[in-house]
Amino acid sequence: VQAKHDMTTTQGVRISKGTFGKLKERRASDRKWLVDWVSIGNIHTKKKNFEKCAESEYIAVGDIVKATSRLKWKSGETVEKGTLGKLKQKMENGNWLVKWYDKKNKVGEKKSTKKDFSKCKPSEYFAKDDIMALVHDLTFENGKIRVPKGTLCTYL
Repeated sequence: VQAKHDMTTTQGVRISKGTFGKLKERRASDRKWLVDWVSIGNIHTKKKNFEKCAESEYIAVGDIVKATSRLKWKSGETVEKGTLGKLKQKMENGNWLVKWYDKKNKVGEKKSTKKDFSKCKPSEYFAKDDIMALVHDLTFENGKIRVPKGTLCTYL
């Protein structure tokens, strides 16, 4: 979530408009939400004080990213611009541990900075259980089995 406006809590903690947080739970007694605000911590607040973030407004562990340029590490390993990766961990210093899916599958997990990648839109990669349509006919077993263009299938 994101703070809709500047606010000050009853404890005197200031939360600026646009501050990001993560919803934890809703308190039944007063219907306030417990929000874990970035760099501030857990604070209860009313729903009118925050709004849901768009998927493109934040990055989190598990997001699929792509390299913004050719990346090279001291070990000599490289990934090309556009290579996909998955965010595995946010490091203490603000960097990220990214599992890179290079063509030779040799790079694996590497420390990367935020400027090394951009978050992918779901339309930029395939994920488990995605429904797809074949873009051309497929044949198997020396032509004995033919699956026509347009057939729907699931990415396993």
